[in-house]
Formats: sequence, structure tokens, C-alpha cells
Amino acid sequence: MEMLGLLIFGPVFLGIILLIVGFLFKNRWIVIRYLLWIPALLLFCFSFWINYNHNSKLKKYEKELTGVFKINLERSNLRGYSPEKYNTLTLVVRDDNTFEVSPAVPFIKVDKGNWSFKDFELSSAVLEGDNDEEYVNATGDYWQFNLPSPRGNENQVERIVFNRMK
Repeated sequence: MEMLGLLIFGPVFLGIILLIVGFLFKNRWIVIRYLLWIPALLLFCFSFWINYNHNSKLKKYEKELTGVFKINLERSNLRGYSPEKYNTLTLVVRDDNTFEVSPAVPFIKVDKGNWSFKDFELSSAVLEGDNDEEYVNATGDYWQFNLPSPRGNENQVERIVFNRMK
């Protein structure tokens, strides 16, 4: 946390010091004033970017804790996928809460976000530790389904299965 404070407030204080020095020299060396404004503005923008980046990561982490994942259905993202070859696609949820397409397309790994599966329907979500399958049987172009928090151990989703629509 201290390092984050240095990264955020360090450039701000340095920018303020450079602005003060720029104003002190305004009557003597106009060139120095303008030369000092440039790094001050750059440092201000840099500190703003660091703060914005930190806040967006916090918001993303809070969104991950809710466990809502959206899947967009189209097959265009699956390079090397042969629709005649497989009738089932399985998304395996890894420990870091990212998805791996398996076994139909074993070499493609995808992170959370939008994935494409055309002509497939969501058939089940398998919960780790339970042998029960939670059947969803949703069809359509866009689904949103809830997954448990990455921190919680109970009912962690292990895999999500898509079956080809007939």
C-alpha cells in the first residue's frame, strides 16, 4: 500500500514543485517556465492515469467477486474448430477463474469476457465437489449466468457444458 501511495502522490508532489519553480522563474526566464510546465503536466497526467488504473482494477475485482460472466454465442472466435467433429463443448473453470475450452478445442484458452459459440446451447453447469449437475438448458444468442465468488469454496463451478442444438 505504501508503494501505491508513492506511485500516486509522488508524481503529484513533484508536479506541484515543478509548477512552483516555474512560477518563481516567470519574470526572469520565460523559457524555463515553459520547459517546466511540460514535465509538470506530464507528471500530472501520469499520476491521474495511475489513480484511474488502480480504481478500474478495483472495480474489475469487485465485479469478479459477484461472479457474473457473460457469454456471447458465435463460433467465429474458435479457430480450428470443426462443427462436424464435436457435439459438445466444455468450458473448464481453472483455479484462477479463467476458462479453458476443452476437450473439443484443447489449445485455445480464453479469459473471462465474451466467448463465441454458435449453434450450441448451454446444457449444464457442474459444481465442484458435488456430483449433481445444475441444468440450465438456455438457448439464444446471449446468456448471463452466475458463478460463485472465487474466494468461496462452496459450490465452485468446475465446468460449463454446451451441447449442439439439433
